[in-house]
Amino acid sequence: MPRSRVRVSSPALTKDGIMALYTTPKETTWKEFQSTGLLLFINTFLHIFGWCIVIECDDEGADRAYPARTSWRGFSEDSMTRAYQKLTKKMQEDLPQLLEDTKE
Repeated sequence: MPRSRVRVSSPALTKDGIMALYTTPKETTWKEFQSTGLLLFINTFLHIFGWCIVIECDDEGADRAYPARTSWRGFSEDSMTRAYQKLTKKMQEDLPQLLEDTKE
């Protein structure tokens, strides 16, 4: 099945009040996204509605990612603790760039 690619840009106002588009976000892998702990937090929210994002990975990365219905609601305390630790570490690593992005 051919894939369509959607270009995502964030609109913002310049100092002159003119609408501008920031650069297209940097693409990453599902494996990297999962390693940050973000997938668990996204799925925690989606569980409220009986949904989740499933990622099927092999040794080289994700083969497939798709939304799915689920009866699960939440994760164990240990899983949540590990996810908070991963996410906090990722935020610490990304903070200099995040601060720089707000100056543009």
